[in-house]
Amino acid sequence: MTLNVDQVFVLHSAAEPTVEMPGAESPLLRDYLQLFTRLVPREVYEPHLARMRQPARPERFDVNPIPHGFHSLTLHLIVDGAAAYIEFLKNAFGAVEIFRSSRRSGKVMDALLKIGDSMLMLADDFNREFGLLPVARGNLPFHINLYVADADATFARAVAAGAEVTMPIGDQTWGDRYGHVRDPFGFNWVIATRKENLTPEQMQKRVGKALEGG
Repeated sequence: MTLNVDQVFVLHSAAEPTVEMPGAESPLLRDYLQLFTRLVPREVYEPHLARMRQPARPERFDVNPIPHGFHSLTLHLIVDGAAAYIEFLKNAFGAVEIFRSSRRSGKVMDALLKIGDSMLMLADDFNREFGLLPVARGNLPFHINLYVADADATFARAVAAGAEVTMPIGDQTWGDRYGHVRDPFGFNWVIATRKENLTPEQMQKRVGKALEGG
């Protein structure tokens, strides 16, 4: 029979050890225990006994207050036809669907997608049930800004997927290759690629020249 160190410590935790394991009745084992007690000072194994007498602590998992993959700010869109919008985002911007919770009707209660290195949350517009106002198509007071490696390619892909061009793509004074589209669901997207790193002074100078028509 082979004992590990912790089993030996358990056997010696009492003045007269009670052995409850196969082979414990072996005379050889009893002789070994007696020899161990005589040769090994109790202070050597007492720390192990104290540790083993403590109740097991539940395993802890550190929770990051900002979930993995998220940034501090995440857009949560309410859409009229979320399932179809998810397909548009996949086709237009290469979105990856992470999670979706739907009702039997097919309406999306909650969905999480990843575009580039950012998360996007969205759900169907349940209107009266959740007190949400319908989307005012094409009249939303915000743009979704999307930085990509190749603005021209992404711009063309979005248009091919059904987006409408509202500002043709071009080089801008602040150093971006930049253009606007409106998707079939009424949301306005800015598609951009940073081409130059400019200081605020350089940008201001360029803006001034542009306003002067120079």
